[in-house]
Amino acid sequence: MINNAIAKVQDRQSSRQLNQRWLTMTLTIIVLCLCYFLPSFMVQSHESRPLYIKLVQQSNQDVLLSWRVPQSLAWDNQPSIIIPPVCTQKSTVKQGLEAGTYQIMLHCSELNKSTEFSIDYPKANPSISSLVEIKLNHAAKYTMLLGPQQTEWQLDTQQVADKDWLAYAELGVKHIWLGVDHLLFIGCLIFFARGWRKLVWTITGFTIAHSITLGLTSLQLVEVDIVPIEAIIALSILFLAVELTKPQGSTLTWRYPAIVATSFGLLHGFGFASVLADIGLPQNDKLISLLFFNLGIEVGQLLFIASLYGLYWLGRNSFSLKTNLTQALSLPALHKMISYLIGSLAAFWFWQRLALF
Repeated sequence: MINNAIAKVQDRQSSRQLNQRWLTMTLTIIVLCLCYFLPSFMVQSHESRPLYIKLVQQSNQDVLLSWRVPQSLAWDNQPSIIIPPVCTQKSTVKQGLEAGTYQIMLHCSELNKSTEFSIDYPKANPSISSLVEIKLNHAAKYTMLLGPQQTEWQLDTQQVADKDWLAYAELGVKHIWLGVDHLLFIGCLIFFARGWRKLVWTITGFTIAHSITLGLTSLQLVEVDIVPIEAIIALSILFLAVELTKPQGSTLTWRYPAIVATSFGLLHGFGFASVLADIGLPQNDKLISLLFFNLGIEVGQLLFIASLYGLYWLGRNSFSLKTNLTQALSLPALHKMISYLIGSLAAFWFWQRLALF
């Protein structure tokens, strides 16, 4: 009986190590894919800001067109808005008070659902989303989120304002999925939060924390300089990468990952809020739009975790991989591999963002 009990314990430990090994290998594959696309991340190391366009009909035939260009776009690839044939310019393009903002007054003989505007980039499409806000006379204001490849849109006089909320939810999902630094931070947390209960507490702490600072900043109750915050976010990833190289249970991060996740979550919330600072919230629906943006972030976050575990499950149940790779690579070696990869990316982002001071 003693031998059987010892054998069961050994089998359980072996299975646990195999699970940890496959989870590490899954994130390693993801990081290797990120390294493959590193040139694009050098230009856009954190979440992409959308191009923000606003159309406001001020009279029957006068329309104010304004737009805000994200800082990630090169100076020689600044977009221009192509107006429809029914519109003519009443003024030249004027630069706004803030950097990257422009506006022009248009005279439009007719505005209907077939009236089409488009975006033109002089060099190449930078693959960024566009958030278009439209307010026509005798119609509810509405918002559209255009995909990276969608550079044309038509006015919809039958549009309903409720879709504003959906647009902000969609923006939240895309925001987190394009925020490679935030995703790597979440991926690292999974290694420290062993077991579903600890994982739930860790992700919940991170979610609550970044929701607090996201809300406070977006509602302008707290103001911070986003440039040093972005640099510290990169340092938070580097910190977790270093912690991964240490023995399990030897540090606070290994013992209480929820506390660490909650602490750093406050910083990441400021990063999430920066995209809303660029485009703003609807004046009449600030709270509901903020709520849906935050829900979009949470949905994107959960989809990433589910995808990570989906890849892990596929690899864990592949017999050929199980018998070869898991025997060839030890768990400490995999931990070091993933730590060096993530740490290198995080260090690069830190120095890149530090140069913006």
